[in-house]
Amino acid sequence: MDTGRYKKIFKMANPNKNVPAYSIMDRQTDIYVNYNDTDRLDNMAYRFYGSSEYWWIILDANNYQIEFDIEPGEILRIPYPLNEVLQEIKEQV
Repeated sequence: MDTGRYKKIFKMANPNKNVPAYSIMDRQTDIYVNYNDTDRLDNMAYRFYGSSEYWWIILDANNYQIEFDIEPGEILRIPYPLNEVLQEIKEQV
């Protein structure tokens, strides 16, 4: 049984098709952080949202498809507060 952070990743039926991204608007309450080489998005999500499962929101808000594309020193936007972000995403589905 896989209990790692990637356990919920699924195989796409058509890997050549792009996965649509959500449009997460900028807020005055957003937090901006300097990404360093020891950061991980799941840890950042835990720190700002209280749960590591929302790492994908940070990834999506910064227009990345995978975490490995983020370079150390980049400024990442953390959409905040989480309840407003989740409501916004729910309205897009």
